[in-house]
Amino acid sequence: DGTSERALALTGQTPHAYIRAKRIEKAAQLLHTRNYSIKQIADLTGFYDTHHFSRVFRRLRGITPAEFRRLDENPFLSNR
Repeated sequence: DGTSERALALTGQTPHAYIRAKRIEKAAQLLHTRNYSIKQIADLTGFYDTHHFSRVFRRLRGITPAEFRRLDENPFLSNR
């Protein structure tokens, strides 16, 4: 029906990649709050387990959720 092609044209991503990126974006926001454990964040953002969540997060953000959280605590550790 062309839905995937339209989504790719609009977002530059497949629907699956777009949804995955949005889930990781939400996870990053939750990591900033420090209200939830990494396991809870994986669950809240729809990942089956923390290993899969960490792998996808690292693939998209370049660092693990734990590293992201540590850098958020101490921005002087970041090379950004």
